[in-house]
Amino acid sequence: MDASDELLRGDDPAALLTLDGAIRSLNAAMTTALGRPAEQCLGRDLAEQCLGRDFGDLWPASQRMSAESLVAHAARTKTVAMRVLDFPGRGGAPIACLIEARPVKDPASDEQLVWVHALDARNDLASLLIPFRPSIGR
Repeated sequence: MDASDELLRGDDPAALLTLDGAIRSLNAAMTTALGRPAEQCLGRDLAEQCLGRDFGDLWPASQRMSAESLVAHAARTKTVAMRVLDFPGRGGAPIACLIEARPVKDPASDEQLVWVHALDARNDLASLLIPFRPSIGR
C-alpha cells in the first residue's frame, strides 16, 4: 500500500487531485456522498469515468464553484484550505460538511497533489475552533 492509498482509506469522503483539480483517485465514501454510484467512479471504469475529470464536475451546480476554489486555493498557496460544502442528501436535503484541501506529495512519482477530505469532528470538536484576531480600529 502506498501513501496515496493511505490517504483514501477510511470512512470519510476523500479524493486525490492534480494541482489543476483533475481526479487522480477517490474513495467510495466520496462517490457515495456526492450521490454517484461507486461503480461510476471506481473499479474498472475509473479511467473512463472519473480519472482526469475535473473534481468540480462531480458536485451539484450550486457547489461547483466553491469546490473548485477550495482546490485552487490549496494548490496555489500550498497551504491548507477549508470550506463548508453541501453534499447532496437523501430526499434533496443538503448535508453541510467541513471539507479540507491540503497539498501532498506522491512519494512514488514526487508529483504534487491535493488531498481533499471531509473532516470528522464527532470526536474532536475542539479542533474546529479557529483562532482569529479582530481588526477593529486598524
